[in-house]
Amino acid sequence: NEYYDKAIKLDPQFVETYIGKGKTLNDLGRSQEAIECYDKAIEMESDNPRAYFGYGNVLLNLEGYQQSLEYYNKALELDPHFTDAYFNKGEVLSNLERFQEAIECYDQAIVLDHQSPDVHFNRGNALSSLEHFPQAIQSYDNALQLDPHHAHAHFNKGDAMRSLQQFQQAIDCYSRAIELDPKDIQ
Repeated sequence: NEYYDKAIKLDPQFVETYIGKGKTLNDLGRSQEAIECYDKAIEMESDNPRAYFGYGNVLLNLEGYQQSLEYYNKALELDPHFTDAYFNKGEVLSNLERFQEAIECYDQAIVLDHQSPDVHFNRGNALSSLEHFPQAIQSYDNALQLDPHHAHAHFNKGDAMRSLQQFQQAIDCYSRAIELDPKDIQ
């Protein structure tokens, strides 16, 4: 944090410093200070999508889902190819139980960057919430192709298999999840 303060003293008009400091403060759980940094960044450069994205992340961490959605929408309005903004917007929409809209965000993120196992995993979770289990399994499989050690993808795929009464496949998925991460899988 002291390095950001030094950088701001050297060049108080460099907006990326405020964005970086905001991210660090958010990671440290210092939300109000992070918001102040993003406010300053937006005041300085109102067309910077990363400033709105960062502000949305602070609000997401604070569970201010509706407000964070507004900031992600603004980031995407400024940069329609902002993959992480689609991903986080999908997460917010899932938290708001707007699963179909979340899936659309994850689909857009996949179009922009199909190499993220977490996008496929979250897409699978949204599909499972809608009880679209075969499609959810496909999303979990896509996540596992990219990261075979994604324990939660194995576990959630097991849940989807169990919902389809494919019990042996579910047991296999649960076993693999436990093997990969015995402390975290419940």
